[in-house]
Amino acid sequence: MPIRNLICSIALLALAGGSAATAATVDPNNDFDCATVLQFAHRMAVAKQLEADIQEQTLLVNTWFADKWNHEHPGEAPKQIDHYAEILKVLPDDPTGTIETLKSCVARAKADSRFEGFVTAFRKNPSKSR
Repeated sequence: MPIRNLICSIALLALAGGSAATAATVDPNNDFDCATVLQFAHRMAVAKQLEADIQEQTLLVNTWFADKWNHEHPGEAPKQIDHYAEILKVLPDDPTGTIETLKSCVARAKADSRFEGFVTAFRKNPSKSR
């Protein structure tokens, strides 16, 4: 399943949650926020036992953003614990925002010239890509 189809499948997961928007902000231009949203989507895909392709794609894009953020911000992950917890609180209650963030994050990943090579390397050896 192409990554572009990922959004439709994740939309179904997000719509299963509540519908009220919350005050916390998730920035689709922030690699940390994208990694967190994709981690949430991956965990939902696994919990709901969605197709293996969807599980792989959510893990792949999550890993892309997590690796990218960690490389650009070495040692700063512990400083993000509160922000991470806030993001995880808002995602289930804001399905529309979650879907829009997923779309933006996936589009941003695909627009990066290095992403295709990352996808190839990930699929060759997913355990080393994490």
